[in-house]
Amino acid sequence: MYGTCSVCGCTDNNACIIPGEENCHWVNDDHDLCSNCVTAFLSVNGKLIGTLHSKQDWINKVPYILPKLPKEELLLFVDVNGNILRLGKDFSVAEEVDAFPVKIYHLIRCESAYKVGEIVKPMLNVGSTIKGPAPEFIKQFRISLYDDCIVIDHPSNRKDAFDIPLPKGTFLNIGYDRKEGLIGGVCIESKEKSANYYECCGVLILFGIEPPSYAEIIEKLKIN
Repeated sequence: MYGTCSVCGCTDNNACIIPGEENCHWVNDDHDLCSNCVTAFLSVNGKLIGTLHSKQDWINKVPYILPKLPKEELLLFVDVNGNILRLGKDFSVAEEVDAFPVKIYHLIRCESAYKVGEIVKPMLNVGSTIKGPAPEFIKQFRISLYDDCIVIDHPSNRKDAFDIPLPKGTFLNIGYDRKEGLIGGVCIESKEKSANYYECCGVLILFGIEPPSYAEIIEKLKIN
């Protein structure tokens, strides 16, 4: 209801008060959520270093996949809902509520961020305002369509590409067979930096393929 917080029930004339804090205020245009009841979001800079798909994956991979870092460096494990994981029980609960995959981030310290004179662009940025277009909307990928797969690549790294096989039963006769080579035509290929993440997802969905997350593509392509 307009003018009444849907969580605590406070109103314009009866604000809720937390000792030592200012009176609450509305955080949305509908005036049905006050500042004391909204979830706090944290925006931090970090570099994605790995992905865990289950608790067993955590048991098998950690600490082997983690970089050797000085004690002052921090790693952050974040589930799909933005919650952090610190203990084994956290991973058990995350599996129960289907909160995997869990991303592992190396948090960027001020010294590292500013020593080269430039701010390190965040790979982890939850709930913050981003100046300029979000990374997902930047046209940075090339899409290539072969007889048996779709390939997404990035100009900064031609060695690694995101190769997605076409579903069984999908038949395309584009004129290129990756085992035999050119047969009388070429693959269908977009121009360099012509597609953003969501446009890539649209092509995959067209062929019945579930799109990967943006972080998974960045991790696979090793884009800095």
